[in-house]
Amino acid sequence: IQRYAGTTPPQELITLATVLPPSPSRAELYRSLLAIDPGNPALQLRSLQVLAATNPAQAEAQAAQLVAANPSVLDWYFVQGEIAQQTGNSALARQSYETVLARQPNNFDALLALAGLEFQLGRYDRAEDLYQQALALNPDSATARTSLGALNAVQGYPLAALRQLKAYQQELAAVGLSNPPVNRQIQQIQEGLLLQRGFQLPWERF
Repeated sequence: IQRYAGTTPPQELITLATVLPPSPSRAELYRSLLAIDPGNPALQLRSLQVLAATNPAQAEAQAAQLVAANPSVLDWYFVQGEIAQQTGNSALARQSYETVLARQPNNFDALLALAGLEFQLGRYDRAEDLYQQALALNPDSATARTSLGALNAVQGYPLAALRQLKAYQQELAAVGLSNPPVNRQIQQIQEGLLLQRGFQLPWERF
């Protein structure tokens, strides 16, 4: 960042900082970039994620300040929601995503975020309803489709999960695409079924 002292760094650097996972080693980079672009929600999120690992209360407080300063900007509610999930404040996370949905009931990202939270909390019926709403908006959503399969699996319906995931796998194959996480998910469910039925996987025999 020193290379760009007194000038605006290229957008590629800012994008890279937000695409890479949060890291304490990049905390100074986040601060430097935020001094130039304080209104960047993705940058603020990365900075707060690093802070939340050591000072969750301060991270929540700063996220709340961003929302209070920009209450009409929905991106800040996503930042607040993600930080709240990281700190284990599920009530605040839910409130953040529901605020977005109250203003934009068909906000796809908010539906997925809230569905993921409810899934994490074991509220499977609510999670399924939200994923179905998201799927109605975007039938090609890999996140919604694989999550619905995972919901079936975790609730004890592995065969239903396999049907869903294999159907999606076939749809992708028909247009020349592949989704490795879906393939792994199918394999894991199949292996789980084999173990339930008393089969021993080859690499576990010794």
